[in-house]
Amino acid sequence: MKRQRTSKRPVDKALVSVALDGIGTTTSETVLYTATKACTVSSVRSMLSFVAGGGTIGTTSLVAWAIIHKRDGQQIGTAQPVLTDGANFYEPEQDVLLHGYAFVSVIAATIASQGAAGLPIVQETKTMRKLKAGDQISMIFRANATDQADVRAVNQLFIKE
Repeated sequence: MKRQRTSKRPVDKALVSVALDGIGTTTSETVLYTATKACTVSSVRSMLSFVAGGGTIGTTSLVAWAIIHKRDGQQIGTAQPVLTDGANFYEPEQDVLLHGYAFVSVIAATIASQGAAGLPIVQETKTMRKLKAGDQISMIFRANATDQADVRAVNQLFIKE
């Protein structure tokens, strides 16, 4: 008996850039993908780099970032930009696909005179999330002080219908 081949589900690839300046104590968000119908997001990859956005020369700031699944009508949770032993990084935790921290130091009076940006941070995961129409995948940032960092990033997502 010959096996009948089934067609594969269509796979779409999204490459979404992020360019945010003045990341501070308020959560900044960039929507990476909004589902128009039921689908699955998988294989999320992010490459990002930070430069100091302000502050006094010699100061170091901490910036938390995450790629999250935000259900239709849901508000952004809280990312903690302070490393406290045993504290939760983001609430609700089950919505986090990728996350990280970056230390950003002010080494010159202006960004233009600081030279090259820091080394890129690259992370990826095979985590999958089923989305319903209206759900979003977002990238969020929050720093431990006002106007501490500028970020540039490119995010890759694979979407199966």
